[in-house]
Amino acid sequence: MLDAFGIHPRVRFAIVAVAIDSISTALPFTPGGVGAQQGLLVFALAGAAGSTQVLAYSIGAQAVILVFNVALGAMAAFVLFGQMRLGAIRRAAHAPG
Repeated sequence: MLDAFGIHPRVRFAIVAVAIDSISTALPFTPGGVGAQQGLLVFALAGAAGSTQVLAYSIGAQAVILVFNVALGAMAAFVLFGQMRLGAIRRAAHAPG
């Protein structure tokens, strides 16, 4: 993803991005690390690219991860309940016993 946003794809930059993602979500200053992650990445990757590129990368990566997690969670819920209708899933969740 670094290369897609014009940041030179080096192993060091990838490790920094993953480490900052982990740190920003582990220290709950903001929900999901939003804002803190962007600020840390702009600071850490200052020599690799401009701040607008780093911000675009950070927001784009968070959006892709969010969509993937929501899709995976929805598929897991549908597999768990064995059906694709949300009303039936809601009734099964509220059914006694």
